[in-house]
Amino acid sequence: DQTIKAVLELSKLEMAMQGAEREKVLMQQSSHAVAKERDEGLRAIDELNRDLAGVLKQLDESQQKLEAKSAALSRQMSAVDVVNGANAWEQIADLSKAQSELDNDLRRVKNQR
Repeated sequence: DQTIKAVLELSKLEMAMQGAEREKVLMQQSSHAVAKERDEGLRAIDELNRDLAGVLKQLDESQQKLEAKSAALSRQMSAVDVVNGANAWEQIADLSKAQSELDNDLRRVKNQR
């Protein structure tokens, strides 16, 4: 009688152990899948960061070029105003329009950053 109980108990334990082994395998598979997704996500984030750094560098370069052009136009307007005075209104108007367009481009670049 005790032998039968022991065999039944052993059988129950063996079935429980098999169930635990299956759970362990499923958890390992799940853990592997999660780790793989995490690694893929981290790689994607790194790639996006590199792309963003490249875009920011291009925007910085564009901003510097536009600021240099703006300063050059300001110097030209000052020079025209000093040399020709009131007679240079057409030239100053053209330079002012160019300055305004540059300012708009510069504002657009700053907003993109």
